[in-house]
Amino acid sequence: MSTTSSNLEKIVLKQVFNLNEWRNEEKKRRYGINWSLISFRPKDRFGLVLKVEVPENAEEWKIEGELEVKIASPAGGEWTKFQEFSFNSPDNLSILCFSKESDFLNVFGDDEKLRVEAIVKELKISGIEPISFGVDVKKSSDFTLLAEEKKFFVTPDFFASHSEEVRDFYLIYPNLTFFDLIGRRAVDVQGFLETLSGEDSVNDSTVKGILDLAEYFRTPFAFKKCEQFLINYSGISMKNQLKLVKKYRLGDVKEACISKLNTVSEISSALPDNLEELEHSVLASLLQKSISLHGQSI
Repeated sequence: MSTTSSNLEKIVLKQVFNLNEWRNEEKKRRYGINWSLISFRPKDRFGLVLKVEVPENAEEWKIEGELEVKIASPAGGEWTKFQEFSFNSPDNLSILCFSKESDFLNVFGDDEKLRVEAIVKELKISGIEPISFGVDVKKSSDFTLLAEEKKFFVTPDFFASHSEEVRDFYLIYPNLTFFDLIGRRAVDVQGFLETLSGEDSVNDSTVKGILDLAEYFRTPFAFKKCEQFLINYSGISMKNQLKLVKKYRLGDVKEACISKLNTVSEISSALPDNLEELEHSVLASLLQKSISLHGQSI
């Protein structure tokens, strides 16, 4: 059984659960595994579990690590738990919470919507091979991407199905098989290819590099995954997110940022020293919002 046990990034699963609903599920795909955070309300209880789905060809495997679970309400109620987990069967569940409604009311009062977050860390995976773009999967017909002297190999059909740029090049230059990605980081290329493969690989350190590659190769799917990450998971400051909005024309991120800036102080902290770094429509929206917060009208 092969083991991958070093330098695995943490996995963060988030959701907002309405206590008037019966069930909610947040899914992510990472390291070739589908991770599910499931919250539910059976009768007078609140339950929260973590579940995994491994590739069908995985036989003898094991996944273990640590979990940090946080549940918070808008009114300030908070519940935190730390626990270890170990899975070696598709039927395994890690029960994070199964509390009586009365106990929950003591912490969260009458709040109906709860912010739920589970962080998977210290992760060790055995018997499940990670997605690879190295020489171990190379075929004679593959495209080769070079970044920081590291080679990545992808099949033409896979790459062309995602990239408008590759499709156009391939029509004109059918023998094109090599891209020298000068100035690109290998870690960004790895994350970009993993994202195209369906992995949730975007993080704060790679999102700009993946956006660069998504723009260069014209891959709408990677763009959308970066936008979803920035809106729902990123810890990047609003100021820097708004710079990305202008550079990559991220409309959904723009709307999300503006909606999250609700005080004069928050708006001020999001403004760059040089206002030309902001998209003009963003600047206009923030100015209008600031005036409104001061109790004035335009």
